[in-house]
Amino acid sequence: WAQQLPGAGHAVHREQHVPAWDRWVRQANGRWVRRRAVLDLRLEAPPAAPITYLDVVVTHPASATYRAGAATENGYAAHKAEEWKHARYPPRDSVRGNLVPLAVETYGRLGEEGLRFLRRAAGRACTRTTALAVLGGEGPPAALGAWLQRQSCALQKSNAAAFKAAAGAAATWREHAAPGLEEAALEILASAETLAAAAA
Repeated sequence: WAQQLPGAGHAVHREQHVPAWDRWVRQANGRWVRRRAVLDLRLEAPPAAPITYLDVVVTHPASATYRAGAATENGYAAHKAEEWKHARYPPRDSVRGNLVPLAVETYGRLGEEGLRFLRRAAGRACTRTTALAVLGGEGPPAALGAWLQRQSCALQKSNAAAFKAAAGAAATWREHAAPGLEEAALEILASAETLAAAAA
């Protein structure tokens, strides 16, 4: 997103520390430590779009935390992730700017709040770029679609990397009584690597 949003007129700063959102956390040993609030992106585009903090979170709808809700409500996991971000970074007078959580589920669904922001940004990009402006009303959906394709590729590459890291060495699975698990996992890994290579 740091690469895409300058096209919408945003000055983008990565990994921004916001001291007003720091918090003290008590560790298991009883000691208190200050946890720094470092958000993914700080966007500036005055006067039409003042300071915005964009913080990305990826959540898995099939996890035990979200499974029941996700079974009955579309986008449940992304919505809960947005709520968690707002609870972690609440509005404060000492913070200049607004928080926009960019929540995305591992299967690709975006949270509504982040999607609204990206739609507006795509519209701004189309007013600033001649090649997109000539598309008229078709420009913003085309720009947003291109952005989301890039996000989808990045997300699936990360999913494949996370799966590989969690799987560990397939040779160790032979110790467990799970017939066919090793072959199935290796097949998934091979497919993931093929798709990641095609998307690169």
